[in-house]
Amino acid sequence: LLWHGHQVMYRQLAAWMVHGLLQDQYGEFFIR
Repeated sequence: LLWHGHQVMYRQLAAWMVHGLLQDQYGEFFIR
């Protein structure tokens, strides 16, 4: 279960760092 949660976080972080994309549907990511 923890591994699956980390996969989501790593995928989000990689997309943000590589492509500059921030897919934050709920406004939980506080760095803008």
